[in-house]
Amino acid sequence: MTSTRIALRAGRARIPLPRLATMHLVERTDPADPSRQRVDVRITAPLVGEAFRYTGSFAYTIRAAAPDEQPES
Repeated sequence: MTSTRIALRAGRARIPLPRLATMHLVERTDPADPSRQRVDVRITAPLVGEAFRYTGSFAYTIRAAAPDEQPES
């Protein structure tokens, strides 16, 4: 995924910011462990190149909500 538009959220307002940076995200399942996701996030700017990068992984599980976690109707 590549995002070329960035905005600032202030409450319900969304304020578009000038195109100063682009965010690139690559996310994939770890072939060795399907419960883990691997991510590679880069923010690049035209004048400075790569300004930020994060690579890592996280694990997750899908579970049914407990009775006390059910949303109110």
